[in-house]
Amino acid sequence: MSIDNAMTEEWRRAMDAANYSETWAKGGCPLDQLNHALDKPFGQVALWNRCLVFALWQQGHPIEWRSVLSTSDDWRRDVPIWHSHVIYRVCPKPEDLALPSIDWTHVSPRLKWLAQDATGALMLFEKMPSPHEGGSWGTAEFGWSTYADNFASARRGNGDWRKLLVQRPEGA
Repeated sequence: MSIDNAMTEEWRRAMDAANYSETWAKGGCPLDQLNHALDKPFGQVALWNRCLVFALWQQGHPIEWRSVLSTSDDWRRDVPIWHSHVIYRVCPKPEDLALPSIDWTHVSPRLKWLAQDATGALMLFEKMPSPHEGGSWGTAEFGWSTYADNFASARRGNGDWRKLLVQRPEGA
């Protein structure tokens, strides 16, 4: 695939797609619609969508791909090869991970763990919690816990809730 022989209209659409992708990606992409348009060999995908996929990849969206000859749903997630006989799909851009925090000097020394659940609620635990189905944290053994949202210094994190677990620092 080359743009060497692109017509003026194709070139304009490619530039529009690249410019549009920056705004589109920030507003929460309707990836289902785009991936539906991509569900065929890349050479058969409209130029606008090919350019949009490439621009989104450049902005950090992971791209999954598989050969049109593949008989399984075996998607690969590594560097795309951008070939006309490959099927691509765009994945949501991963969120930057920011751990929750709290001023531990205001927290009982008994509480050793700060966790944020899928709803954004912050909890303090005596024993190390583990993620439970449904988006919550809990402990297998009995231990004291309380909401951390009651502390003015509590700050929510960002990212996959199953990674939003912080251990109290030594000496705090």
